[in-house]
Parts: sequence; C-alpha cells; structure tokens
Amino acid sequence: GVLELSTIPPINLEERLNYLITYPHGCIEQTTSQTFAQLYLTDIMDLSPERKTEIEKNIKYGINEIRKFQLSNGAMAYWQGANEPNDWGSSYAGHFLVLAEKKGYSLPGGLKKNLMKFLQTTALNYEFAKNKYWNNDVLQAYRLYVLALAGQPSMSAMNRLREFYSLSEQARWLLAGAYAKMGQIDEAEKIIAKASMNITPYSVNYYTYGSSDRDMAIVLQTLCLMNKKQQAFAQLKKVSDVLSSKSWLSTQTTAFGLVSVAEFIKKFGGASAMQAVVNVNGKEVNLKCNAAITQI
Repeated sequence: GVLELSTIPPINLEERLNYLITYPHGCIEQTTSQTFAQLYLTDIMDLSPERKTEIEKNIKYGINEIRKFQLSNGAMAYWQGANEPNDWGSSYAGHFLVLAEKKGYSLPGGLKKNLMKFLQTTALNYEFAKNKYWNNDVLQAYRLYVLALAGQPSMSAMNRLREFYSLSEQARWLLAGAYAKMGQIDEAEKIIAKASMNITPYSVNYYTYGSSDRDMAIVLQTLCLMNKKQQAFAQLKKVSDVLSSKSWLSTQTTAFGLVSVAEFIKKFGGASAMQAVVNVNGKEVNLKCNAAITQI
C-alpha cells in the first residue's frame, strides 16, 4: 500500500503513474504518454536515489523508442514500421521532446530538428476543415503551441488561425498558450475572452485521442502560462477531481493531467515545505520534505 500526502489537492499519483508505466501497448501516443508523465516527477515529489535513477532510465528509453516512429519527412507514424504521418501524434511527441531537452536529456541527432521542420511545413500549409463531428483547428492549434514551446513560433500561421470566426474551445486555449509562451499575454487574453474553462463533456476524440478531461488539463497549462494563479488553482481542483477518482482514464488524459499539475507546482509552488505526523501500522512517523508530494 502507498500513503500519499500532498500540499495540493490529491491526484492519486502512484496509481495513475503505475497505469502508464505498465501499459502493455506502444503506439506513438501511448509511448509518449508513458514517458511524458515521468518527466517532472523529480520537481514535484520526494524520490529516493534509486527511484530517480529508474525514472531517468525510463525517460531515456522512451526517447529512443520515439525515434523509431519517425518517418523520412520528420513526422511520426502511429505504429513503428508504418509509413503514414500521424498528425496529433507528431505534435504530442514534439511536445514531450522539447520539454525533455529543456530538462537536460540529450536527443538522438536530427530527431527534434526534422520533427520541427515537419510541424513548421504542415502549419504553413494548413487549411481549415469542418464537419458535423469535428473541427481540425485543434490539430493546427496544438502544432502551433508546440512550435512556440520550442522557440520556433510560426507567427503567420498563428495570426491566420486567430482570425477564424468559429474556433473551437480547445483550439482557443491551445492558441492562447502559444501566444502566452511568446510573452504576448494581451493577445492570449483576447483569444480566450470568449472561451470557457468548462469543456463540454465528451468521451474520446479519435483524431486527437483525447477527452474533455484531457482538455481541462490543457486549460490549466495555458492558465499557468498566462500567470493566472487564482483561476489556475480553480482549474487544478477540477483536474485533481478527475485524477483522484476511480474512473478509467486514457493514457493521454492521464499524462496531460499529471503534467499540468506538475506545471502548476513548478509555476506557483505547492508549498515551501511539508511537515506531518503520520501513524503507520501503529507507529508514529514524522515527515519533513520540501516537495509538494511525498509517499510512504
């Protein structure tokens, strides 16, 4: 059993993380989710030296696995050995690789460069498409968000997408995040002026492998980028409710949820220190740590 104490609303970290690490399948989305969620663990919780070593090993392994999905044009296929580019999977893998590199992990030669080139080209050639089930603006907005995180924003494509009159809620939050990452908070504010923090519930979108719960985590990430602490904390509680529930969550929803919580802690701090007295099997244990989450 694991007793988890935290200075933020509970997120059921052990169970959710274990679900990702032990997940038996390996498409680009699942491989990325599995590795992504481990990237910020050292920032948010107390870890033994052995656990830190294990996590670093897992992340390095995940980076090398992601490389095996890459096609000659820089995009990521859905399965290793396939030859069709996967739109959302390419952006998702790029999102992880950009942040992994910033955390100090070395990437295989050409992996990120070729992927970013594909994202840039695709962003510039984007055309809006809408049917009764789906807007493809979310695919473009996420692509632009990742490019902004990488320090390679496609300004013309961002400005063009911003002018679309029927942007979806998800696209608004992602595009606002891209502008916020570039320091253009005023532009981000304009984009989300008509957006809601309450995403209309849906189960799974097969173009992005996401859910309304995943989208709530995207909103939290953007609020953090925009320095909206009060609103971000309100959103954190919603994400916490999802993660701490007994509900089944997809690999991507789980990963986005954990990463968004970690980004809130990094941005605003869970607490400077934690002190607690816990009774474990009839014995009193005094806890002191500087992380937002600790486990027994």
